[in-house]
Amino acid sequence: MAMQTFVYGIENGVRSLTRSRLLSCQIILAMAFGIAAFSSAWGALLSLTGDPLKDVGRETYHPQVDPRPLDIKDASGSPPDDLTLRDARAIFQFSPSGRRAMSSLNWLPMEPVEGQLHEKRMTMVFARGATSDFFKLFRAPFAYGSAWSSSSDNDGSEVVVISKKLNLQLFGGKNSIGNHLQLAGKLFTIIGILNDWEIVPRVYDLNDGAYAQAEDVFMPFETWLDLPQDYGYGPMKCWANEQADMDHNPRSETCTWVQLWVRLFPSEVAQYVDLLKGYSEQQRALGRFQRSPNVKLKNADEWLVYKKVVPDAIKIQLWVAFGLLAVCLVSTSALLGVKFRGDFSELGIRRALGASKRQVFLELLSQGIVIGMLGGIGGIGLGLAVVRIMKSSGQDYAQFLGVSFSSALFSLIVALCSALVAAVVPAYVAANESPYKQMVGR
Repeated sequence: MAMQTFVYGIENGVRSLTRSRLLSCQIILAMAFGIAAFSSAWGALLSLTGDPLKDVGRETYHPQVDPRPLDIKDASGSPPDDLTLRDARAIFQFSPSGRRAMSSLNWLPMEPVEGQLHEKRMTMVFARGATSDFFKLFRAPFAYGSAWSSSSDNDGSEVVVISKKLNLQLFGGKNSIGNHLQLAGKLFTIIGILNDWEIVPRVYDLNDGAYAQAEDVFMPFETWLDLPQDYGYGPMKCWANEQADMDHNPRSETCTWVQLWVRLFPSEVAQYVDLLKGYSEQQRALGRFQRSPNVKLKNADEWLVYKKVVPDAIKIQLWVAFGLLAVCLVSTSALLGVKFRGDFSELGIRRALGASKRQVFLELLSQGIVIGMLGGIGGIGLGLAVVRIMKSSGQDYAQFLGVSFSSALFSLIVALCSALVAAVVPAYVAANESPYKQMVGR
């Protein structure tokens, strides 16, 4: 009986919409505008805050230690985000083999190589120095070739892995393994070509922005460090006035710039924290560290929260969307009240023929479901248009915006629930009105 009432309500809702088309369009549009605001804001938020490492983000950790002096000005209580080269190398050594990666980024000149399809002029490329496990740790897929071996991390091997984009630009997208790149005056052999790969947000290095352009070239960390020209080593932060600091010498013990990540099983986390504290105590005994052990170990998910990577504009948009959705719900409820009042004559006849208040109430709620479905579909379509406009804003995160299937489905569920909420009060009022008053129009 309840199912029959529901089906009849749906059918009656569709018929009722066609009888008062102008009012029905107003109700659907009111709902659609609210869902458009919600779906675009919600989709944008999910696009920029998803788990970049999927199911291993909670096991991938970023260690921090604090080598700063006690009297440093304007220092926060948290350790520096990055590590000095000396500390990074030491902590790298006691991190689990096969589950650790050091890296940093700079900007290198790439020159033409005779006889290859390279551009005929020098260009600048983003180049990341990294240890071999970087690709495994951050799940970089290879189209051709592979990463260098762990032995190449320290032997000065002049090999590179390049991005799919750079391979397309220089070699037309073909398998270019064995070809060469001339970077910072040295000739490197291509041993790997990445497939499509975007980590959003780029958790392994947030220094240039969580949504900054991906690197084009990767090379062994020590090889990269020994390049003859100094093109900068990440966002180096120094706190001493020594010549090495002023020259931005990457080997300075008072400059942080290296990112270090390590994969840890739950049973290893506490022990690893103890190792960081022990290392800090050791360096304090040597006179390098002045502070009591000030260490932090945040996993990838915690690191993104700590660094507040979600753009303020997206947060504001989400709050505005909630406000607009609330306004649209009030408008939808008011318009449904007008529509149900227009159906009073039919409702009064049904009540006079024996329909209960409950049956009429459920039938009217069923009409709300029809409104929610149509408004939700229209709202998702409008939301996609809004996201397309947002993608042209020029912001560094704009290219990653989108509305996924899951966020669209959630928006449709929100539309149905919202329509039901909007329909409750006018449906209750209409169902409890006297049949006589409904039929005579009073």
